[in-house]
Amino acid sequence: RKKILALALAITTAVTSLAPNTGILSAITAQASDGYLTVKFGTGEAVAIASAANVWTKENSVTIAVEDTGSSYSLSKDEKTGSEMVEQVKELTYDISSESEGDIDLSYYLYSESAWGSVQTLSIKKDTVAPMLATVKVDGTQIYDATAEPKLTTLYTKKTQPAVSATFTETGSGIASVTIGGQTAIEAEGVWSVAADSITSLTEGNNTIAVTATDNAGNVFTSSTEIENGVVYDNTAPVIGAVTIGGQSVAEYTDESTKYYVTATDALDISIPVTEDNVKSVKYSLNNSHDATTAETDATGDSTPFAGTT
Repeated sequence: RKKILALALAITTAVTSLAPNTGILSAITAQASDGYLTVKFGTGEAVAIASAANVWTKENSVTIAVEDTGSSYSLSKDEKTGSEMVEQVKELTYDISSESEGDIDLSYYLYSESAWGSVQTLSIKKDTVAPMLATVKVDGTQIYDATAEPKLTTLYTKKTQPAVSATFTETGSGIASVTIGGQTAIEAEGVWSVAADSITSLTEGNNTIAVTATDNAGNVFTSSTEIENGVVYDNTAPVIGAVTIGGQSVAEYTDESTKYYVTATDALDISIPVTEDNVKSVKYSLNNSHDATTAETDATGDSTPFAGTT
């Protein structure tokens, strides 16, 4: 809902005496568009009033001012009639901290020494809420979903620079820009993405891919705990320890007298120690020559074979 904040703008310049709300309005408005009147959001840089229309802001104050250079205009906080004298200043600041998100109309009046012009309106838009991370995918696999539980699922990868994409929840001014892994993301149908081989290279072990999103009002989302350690780079195969069968090391079965003989129905006590936490699978088989074969495969697909005669 639009709200009207009364902003009185007084202009003190030597002009022919005019009746209220006559030709002075168009004359002063034309000069204002040339830069005599400026608008500043918070402590930001002042811009011409014509450039401030419908601008999104996250600031809690708006200042309309008269440029000092080459200008004899002044401002007033009060609306008067006719040639009634008012207190005149060079700038007026309005507190919009209590205003709701969305559209805000600032009304002001143009004033000369002799008459007031019609009410004028500067429409702006307020947005103080940063975008929120919705989803993240790495090489097409979703690792983060804000609506799921748990929200984060760790991904193991052998790629140092995988492709990454993200989506956001944004109900205000809209997203202006996104960075992923230090690179500017490209938007398509609401999904912001960076291609493979473009992000900052992952290092061995846990990695947190940085994601930032800035909306059109200047609010910034920066990922912190959302996807912390969400990607594990692993390019090292598991290490197999001493394989034992029936409590005896396979390496010790060196001749007929020490070989471990079994029947087809025997239950084998086989131990295959591995020195990696993220082992995905362990395979073991006996061939026709009764050779023991094992293979340790981790989550990224690296495999370590082992063979011994039993």
